[in-house]
Amino acid sequence: AHNATFQGKPGALAFDVVPLLHGKPQWSAIGTYKKIAKLGAELGLVWGGSWKMRDLPHFELPEWKAIAKRAP
Repeated sequence: AHNATFQGKPGALAFDVVPLLHGKPQWSAIGTYKKIAKLGAELGLVWGGSWKMRDLPHFELPEWKAIAKRAP
């Protein structure tokens, strides 16, 4: 998770994932990332793989900027 604190407690508005195959990261497993992205979308997350400059492992809350602005 990307490090952040809110009111002195750990909190994350984004995180990265990577699929593993036999314990080894599969950084370019586009098909697997698309399956993970579908799950993320069902949870209401934004997937970095849909951006112009793709970031396949990245997921974030859609309202992260508003939440970060409210943080002390």
